[in-house]
Amino acid sequence: MGIREGRTSPEVAGDKDECKDDHHKPKKPDSLKSYMQWLDYGYGEDYGYGDDKCKKGATGPTGPTGPPGQDGEDGEDGATGPTGPPGATGATGATGPGGGERGPTGPTGPPGADGDDGATGATGATGPAVCNDIDAIRRQASREQEAALVNGITYVGIRGLQSEITPFVWTDLTDPETHPGCPDNACSVSIAEHNNLVSVEVPTTDGDVFETRCEVDGSGGGDPNFVLDCVGTPTDDIGPWFQLTSPGDSLLSKSRLKSLHAMTHEHGVQVNKQS
Repeated sequence: MGIREGRTSPEVAGDKDECKDDHHKPKKPDSLKSYMQWLDYGYGEDYGYGDDKCKKGATGPTGPTGPPGQDGEDGEDGATGPTGPPGATGATGATGPGGGERGPTGPTGPPGADGDDGATGATGATGPAVCNDIDAIRRQASREQEAALVNGITYVGIRGLQSEITPFVWTDLTDPETHPGCPDNACSVSIAEHNNLVSVEVPTTDGDVFETRCEVDGSGGGDPNFVLDCVGTPTDDIGPWFQLTSPGDSLLSKSRLKSLHAMTHEHGVQVNKQS
């Protein structure tokens, strides 16, 4: 066969991909010239339905990994992340040097509120007995004397009864300066008078008996202002207290009583028994 007019060989036509995908195949030739070119390209005489030289084979093995590429440029800084949790407390540091001089004491603060009342304490021991007593005499129509024991203090008083009844004038008989020897445990009181000499006696809780004396000072002849002198002078027995014989200290023995009874029968003497 000779060279057909217009036919171009593959070398002349340049490099062409004989294995183009089906969608790159030429369209069905519409002339004799095109048909001849179709054959020269190897697409078969039946418009591509003959043997296909462009079937793909099995995939070959993966080739070796190529060398690493060059490091790329650093990227931009990312946004700041959230704050992490606090770390553990560090060890206590060493004590620093001493400070300066101590400052002045500050002002006293206001008083605090009153605290609660404390518990009631135990009952204390019973104190000494406190006695109250009074005694009175009217030996004269012109006056009245009284002795009183009030809360352990012994008093003696006097008042006039003539033209008018005057208030009592009282004297404290427990003053240790003017009435030394006064007992502190008197429990009753009595008063007596003879020839203007007033006697005040008190028994104590121990059973002792004490006496002090005063003297009536006043005209008595119409003068209502009677007073008692209970101080006296250093040479008399007015003022101080004296301990008397206590009841039970001078009881007569039975033998002595028999002797006195014998005397009674012989001489007619009356003897009172002390018991």
